Amino acid sequence: MKKIILILCIFTFSVSVQATDTEKFVSQYSGQYGYTVVTLGKPAIRMMLIVSRISGSSSEDVKLMSNTESVRIISLDVNSPKDRIDAFVSNVLQFSGSTGFEKFVTVEELASSVIVFSRLDNDTITGLIILDVDETLKTVDAVFVDGKFSFEDVSGLASSNFKMFNKK
Repeated sequence: MKKIILILCIFTFSVSVQATDTEKFVSQYSGQYGYTVVTLGKPAIRMMLIVSRISGSSSEDVKLMSNTESVRIISLDVNSPKDRIDAFVSNVLQFSGSTGFEKFVTVEELASSVIVFSRLDNDTITGLIILDVDETLKTVDAVFVDGKFSFEDVSGLASSNFKMFNKK
């Protein structure tokens, strides 16, 4: 019994440390010139979920939102200097590597690239980092999503958004 309690305590501590790492990383940009930070907790996500259901969003979008615990966004101002962009991208890449995230997919088009990192616990995605670098607008957005998602949830979202952007 003591072993089970110890294992549960270690697991709980490790999960809270990961969330704290993300919170610390994001909060270091809060209030800094040239950055906008937005944090959505579970209540805001629930409200968005209700609106999504009413507005008829796809079942993939609704399922993904219902499994989301928090969303944190750091946005670098438009027309940011190249050295600020490079430093921010480098910090996000270093953070992703040091906290157990692995590159999931990269999409490049013209002067834009989107890199998605995922953190896995067995077959469950427990976190996503979406890094969007736009060299034309000279801006970067980093989105940190905590929750529990299956690969089907994430691929369903990608395919539903792909259909949305390719409507004629």
